[in-house]
Amino acid sequence: MTGPRVALLHVGDELMAGRVVNSGGAVLAQALSGAGFEIVAMEILADRIDEMAAAMRRHAASADVLVVTGGLGPTPDDLTREALAEAAGVPLVTDPGLLEGVVRITRGRAPEANERQAAIPEGGASFANPVGVAAMLRVEIDGVPAYALPGVPTEMNALLHESLIPDLGQWFPDVRGPDQAVVRACGVAEAVLVERLGDLLARDREPDVGVTVADGIITVAVRGTGAADHAERIAGVLGDDVCGVGAYGLPETILALLRERNATVAIAESLTGGLVADRLLSVPGASASVVGGVVAYQQQIKHSLLDVPVEVIGSEGVCSETVARAMARGARERLGADYGVATTGAAGPEPEADGTRPGDGWVAVAGPDGQETAQFLHRVGDRNAIRRLFATASLDLLRRALAQ
Repeated sequence: MTGPRVALLHVGDELMAGRVVNSGGAVLAQALSGAGFEIVAMEILADRIDEMAAAMRRHAASADVLVVTGGLGPTPDDLTREALAEAAGVPLVTDPGLLEGVVRITRGRAPEANERQAAIPEGGASFANPVGVAAMLRVEIDGVPAYALPGVPTEMNALLHESLIPDLGQWFPDVRGPDQAVVRACGVAEAVLVERLGDLLARDREPDVGVTVADGIITVAVRGTGAADHAERIAGVLGDDVCGVGAYGLPETILALLRERNATVAIAESLTGGLVADRLLSVPGASASVVGGVVAYQQQIKHSLLDVPVEVIGSEGVCSETVARAMARGARERLGADYGVATTGAAGPEPEADGTRPGDGWVAVAGPDGQETAQFLHRVGDRNAIRRLFATASLDLLRRALAQ
């Protein structure tokens, strides 16, 4: 079953040159697909009015909806509104209400730029930006609704959910998103997961099942009739390797477990350099469970802030089980938390002075009553990929300790 056909156009020389990653395409595609629309095209366009307008007309001839991102700012290379007007065959006019809002936000500075950002294609509509200046625009191109959203991710995301999808609901009132369910797994290789799930991953049947992997987390997405029941069967097979269901990812799952136990956690990071804390603190309400963290990158900081014995560092090296356990214990005790989690190792790209190869490291968790666990890992990838993979592994080790 397919819904109205949507073409996504992303504008910007910086996207064409690869200076900026087109993350907006993935966000829009996921949200619109979830709302019942079918993405039939995704294209990146340079900042050239004629090429943009031609692409808009071309896609409007074969799609039911056109969504454009980027090029709505005040700079000379922000040309999306002009291209929209050309594609629709109408002039740009000033939207008085939009101009009033732009002037209020900018306090009247740069009047010429303000006037430009208040321009919309004649006969079109504007939707106020709740977190920025550039409004979302809508105009018809040969009877097809064409929307333009700012390319700034936070602004695009806010307008996507507050304005775009609700307005599309007015154009297509009978469209409904498919049943969906998501199961996430950690600590298991993708090939092993596929083998364990077997026919539950079969294609070309209802519901549809897709598998993706990112930063050590395997996401199994189920769409279509019976999605919830099918996802439940998948979760039953995966058992303790399930680290998130539905809207709950790994950090949300951990914070929920901490709240259930009225427990807190502190973090000691060397290899990951703050990524573990960032994952947890990105979730609203994390302050109720996360006491704090220490980025102990150098040896003397591990000793002075986390009480890791100097002689242990000297005899076993920072990439060792003993140091990882001591860091987790030190975070727990020095910060006054119920649990401590730690990471240590070599992110690369070169081996450490003691010979530790890039991708080698330890994660550890210290809990109440002297409970401790540690795990050695070897991960491959560039420096930042290794750091992300270790952040996931340390959080998963904490999740498993909390689930006991």
